[in-house]
Amino acid sequence: MVRYSERKKQIRRLKKLIKPRISEWIIRDSLGFEWDDVEVVKTLGLIDLYHSVQSRRYLNRGKFKVKSRVFLHSAATGKMNDGVFLRNFRMEFEAFVGFVELIKNDPVFCTAEHTTKPTASVKVQLLCFLCMLGSEGNGSSSKRIGDLLGLSAGSVQMYIKNVAEALLSLEDSAVCWPCEEERKEIAASFQSKSGMPHNVGQIDGTHFSFAFAPRLADRECWYSRKARYGMMMLAVCDPKRRIRYFVLGWPSSVHDNRVWETCHMRNHPEHYFSPGEYLFGDSAFSVSDIMVASFKKMAGIATLSHNEEIFNDLLSRARVISEHTFGMLKCRFPWLRHIRQKLESDEDIQQIVKYIKCAIILHNVLINSKCETNEYFVDSKYQEHKPTEEELNAMCPLDGGKGRRQQLMSYLAEYA
Repeated sequence: MVRYSERKKQIRRLKKLIKPRISEWIIRDSLGFEWDDVEVVKTLGLIDLYHSVQSRRYLNRGKFKVKSRVFLHSAATGKMNDGVFLRNFRMEFEAFVGFVELIKNDPVFCTAEHTTKPTASVKVQLLCFLCMLGSEGNGSSSKRIGDLLGLSAGSVQMYIKNVAEALLSLEDSAVCWPCEEERKEIAASFQSKSGMPHNVGQIDGTHFSFAFAPRLADRECWYSRKARYGMMMLAVCDPKRRIRYFVLGWPSSVHDNRVWETCHMRNHPEHYFSPGEYLFGDSAFSVSDIMVASFKKMAGIATLSHNEEIFNDLLSRARVISEHTFGMLKCRFPWLRHIRQKLESDEDIQQIVKYIKCAIILHNVLINSKCETNEYFVDSKYQEHKPTEEELNAMCPLDGGKGRRQQLMSYLAEYA
């Protein structure tokens, strides 16, 4: 049954009263009868009342609270306590100002020519976006953010989309694969942790859970082995916990190795690796000339050999970087832990992908920022392993597939 608002009901009542009166006017006029002055006044009054109701958005708007922008003003001007700003917007004010400088000239923030009302400042729009990423559950809704910052829900939604578009323009510079010289520095850093030379990154997958089941034809594909709906991401991390390469948008039911086998890095390694360079991955990945994965127990074999156990232990000391990276990303931006957005079309999926990309861009830029205290989001239990043997700097023989892993295991067994 259709439900009408009070305004709509009133408009329908007035139409029922006015239509027969106008019809009577036409008939009386065609027959030459005189009009009743009292009826004319009543009809004109009803017509005026109809136009008055029609011109209003609300018939009887109830009392509403004028939103206070004190919190927003103190955040935008830097007058807010540092700890409060960090908790609500997930970065220090100095880093926030740096991001404003990076995106303030983006065309998305320009006022349209036909609009007389100026758009909100870049600071206000960026605060809305950071507040969304820094909230989890209902706290990330546009209404909750609007109540906190003294803005309307519609304005918050528009500001979030504007900032997302501006941040995506920074993707090429913020998330880039290291050059040959930088890869050598990365390999040296990882060698100090695991003792294995020529390793240029740690690869792993992570899931971003959805709060609601997707209303899509392939909804079952988004249901993972962890008994929840979500999206998966495959990412390569460096020692500073930056994401240097990622593949995003696959349903969470897809295996990490399947995403790896279909990605550009796997099929075109000449664009990413020099001879002898490779990635570390867990036992889910298939070993190859550019992928060294940990050993896993095969069917019918109860335990791994002593050398395989040593190899897995040393590999895990470097590979844990990827877990720390994902932990930092989701700790800094809690919205990623439980994405509360309805998925009814491919456009909704693409919107989530955009917001996750923006979080990765923010994550990388903040790690590079000298004024940011990233330790606030780092797991303090992590301890680096630094072997002292000079022999570990020797070149590792080149080979492909399982032969490379076997050579590394034999190479390390002597120094474990």
